[in-house]
Amino acid sequence: MQYQEYVQRFQQTSQLIQEARFKEAVEALYQLILSDISEIDKADMCVNLAIVYD
Repeated sequence: MQYQEYVQRFQQTSQLIQEARFKEAVEALYQLILSDISEIDKADMCVNLAIVYD
């Protein structure tokens, strides 16, 4: 995944969270975790996923 695409998808996910569209945010975060981003970024997405679930 190109960096710009990663940034755009993460910003869209952040917007979903701000709009309290948590189910969609969970799916977006899960798709980021399954993508080819770095392991450290995947770990960060897992933390964000846990926060949304909480």
